[in-house]
Amino acid sequence: MTALLVEHLPVIASAPNGVKKLRDLILQLAVMGKLVPQDPSDEPALQLLRRVGLPLKMATQREPLRLPACWCWTTIEHIASLKSGTSLPSALELPKGDYLYIKVSDMNLSGNEIEITCSSRYVSEFPGVKDKLIPANSIIFPKRGGAIATNKKRLVTGPLLADSNVMALSCPEWLDLRYLHCWFLSVDLWKLNSGTSVPQINNKDILPLSFPLPPRAEQHRIVAKVDELMALCDRLDAQQSDAEGAHKQIVKALLDSLLQSINQADFANSWERIKQNFHVIFTTESSIHALREALLEVAVTGRLEDPSSFSWCNKQSLSEVNQPTSFAIEENLPNLLRIKGDQPDLHLPIGWRWVSLRDLVVKSGSGWSPSCEGRPRVGTEWGVLKVSAVSWGRFLPEMNKALPSRLSPRPDCEVNEGDFLISRANTKELVARSVVVRKCPPRLMMSDKIVRLQLSDLIDKDFLQLYNNSSLARAYYERVAGGTSSSMKNVTRDQILALPVPLPPLVVQQKLVRIVGEWFDVCDNLASQMAQSISLSEDVASAVLENCLL
Repeated sequence: MTALLVEHLPVIASAPNGVKKLRDLILQLAVMGKLVPQDPSDEPALQLLRRVGLPLKMATQREPLRLPACWCWTTIEHIASLKSGTSLPSALELPKGDYLYIKVSDMNLSGNEIEITCSSRYVSEFPGVKDKLIPANSIIFPKRGGAIATNKKRLVTGPLLADSNVMALSCPEWLDLRYLHCWFLSVDLWKLNSGTSVPQINNKDILPLSFPLPPRAEQHRIVAKVDELMALCDRLDAQQSDAEGAHKQIVKALLDSLLQSINQADFANSWERIKQNFHVIFTTESSIHALREALLEVAVTGRLEDPSSFSWCNKQSLSEVNQPTSFAIEENLPNLLRIKGDQPDLHLPIGWRWVSLRDLVVKSGSGWSPSCEGRPRVGTEWGVLKVSAVSWGRFLPEMNKALPSRLSPRPDCEVNEGDFLISRANTKELVARSVVVRKCPPRLMMSDKIVRLQLSDLIDKDFLQLYNNSSLARAYYERVAGGTSSSMKNVTRDQILALPVPLPPLVVQQKLVRIVGEWFDVCDNLASQMAQSISLSEDVASAVLENCLL
């Protein structure tokens, strides 16, 4: 079984969360008697129980699986004991002392990943301290609150004190503590908690658990094999981490060369390098997302395609823009867009100009936020859109709340096909996100947290949508957004209208929208292929895992 497992390690490890699944599989095989071969000369588990003077009390639950002949089922209550920690007066907690005093948070300290070796607090000798000690040869774990879900289980090799949120499972001398630990690691504590308002683990949740007991000699062999295979998992983890880190550095270096291009020739060379290695480089979700971000930035700053041949198209339109405002924006760009140094983002091609969004808006208005029903509208009812309807890059009309029948609708707030909508309040990541409405069912109104912009003929809606989602625009909104927490940020309509916008000729805007759309389709295809590859990898890994458990 071990040989089969090692043979298929690369297949399992390459699947999503593969190394974690490997670790779980190793523990499962260990407590099923399938990790190491049985030795007929080993003292059987039943004889071991007789020799240590324990009655042959078997598990009362139905046996979960068939064990090797020399093993037997018993219960934790039969072979081990539980002890809860004790709350101590804060005056007894010291920076140094005779005993470690462990709280749940101390299980996270460096050095305590497997065995408790240190603590943030100590306790010195006091009357009755011996009765409160957690004995050596124990395993401690959280017994109360959300920490139960972390499934932390730490070895105790010397007596210590623990607070009342900690419980200890103590192991007899004839049972290998590390084997008990292997079994306990395979137990999901969260599924055992019996609390109501506050999650809680009590003795009755642990003591009846069925325990697979192998011969003592096999316990030692299992622990040694688990250590060997877990070390192999550590190496696989490190290799994957190194590979992922190297991949991220390569992606960043290539995209940085694109973003930092100083002229069109430099950009063309960087872009060609990326295109030649496209399907090799962009193989992860994060790399595809980074590519989208880079494409947006180079597109809206005039570097994705050489637009100089279109510069004549903008001579008349630029004269229509408020030039004093435009010049003031250019002077203040580093502050507005949080750009440091002499960045290419500031230098637009011939025929482009930095302008204020206000110069491109004919009319703006926001909606209405009456007290609505706690449900979406049905049929021909009137509804009010939530900000989530305009937060994800495409219009989601189903994200609405029904207007109460006692209230009269406001048709002036109704959303129409072709509207450019932008949110005024949301999380840090989503505030001021926008959509172009392609289709809209009738009788849906904007809330007062949604702003509608009627744009002039100088700007293409889809180009503005691209720019509004770019890192440059996001940097501006991050600078001006108000609010006391990241869970709810807000921008005013004036702040939205003050957004600096790079304005190319209209024909260039339309060309860039088309080019970016084509490249985004490529990104979508990459993401789809990646998802299929991941699904296939998961299927193969699952089949191998099932085969190992047979």
